Amino acid sequence: GTASGTGTFILNSPITLDLTGANTTDCNMWTLVDATDLASVTYSNNFGVTSTSGAFTETAGGSGLWRLDDGTNIWTFTQSTGTLEVQSALYTNWATSYGLAGADADQTADIEGGGTGDGLNNLLEFAHGTNPNVSDNAVLSVVDGSSFTPGTPAVALNFSPLAVTFRYVRRKNHVAAGLTYTPRFIDSTGSYVVDASAPAPTVVSTQDGGYEVVEVPFPLFETTGKKAKAMLAIVDVTLAP
Repeated sequence: GTASGTGTFILNSPITLDLTGANTTDCNMWTLVDATDLASVTYSNNFGVTSTSGAFTETAGGSGLWRLDDGTNIWTFTQSTGTLEVQSALYTNWATSYGLAGADADQTADIEGGGTGDGLNNLLEFAHGTNPNVSDNAVLSVVDGSSFTPGTPAVALNFSPLAVTFRYVRRKNHVAAGLTYTPRFIDSTGSYVVDASAPAPTVVSTQDGGYEVVEVPFPLFETTGKKAKAMLAIVDVTLAP
């Protein structure tokens, strides 16, 4: 038989999306939940979005905006429209996927806490994999070679062999995204120390999504030629126009 009229639709568990072979043309969109003939659509607290490319994360509690950065594209599912959209993983689209617009989408904006910020502007959030809507200015935490929690750069002590390294989160597609990461070391004289060997960053942890953790060794000597006892480490991040 057939049924007619209107009804309600309740999503009470996570949905799983097969993104294999999906047409990833920039801004392509699919309607997954069509409420045209429904009286209402309700998403319960058990709702979530997973996929063949990884799990989606809600941008803020109750926002209804779910996103996944797979390193090549940003996927966004919007509960209010029931649509899934794919965008190139560039800064502007990253900001849009987090609901940022106008001045809030500027690279220098820091909007958490009603505008007080968390000390990380949008460019640093984009570069290091943190959330521009959440106060998450904490040091990155590496669990193992395939799991980490994004955050600000960290110092690591390795025992085999003995070495002190500087770690930071980097986008896997940083070249395509126009991002440049430049680690810098400042010695006790306030001078920048240049490592003549210019070691390339080594990947120490990678996981599903668009980010990885890399590290570089601390220089052994200050600009004076003395053995370094203490040194400040920072990473400069720039985005090509």
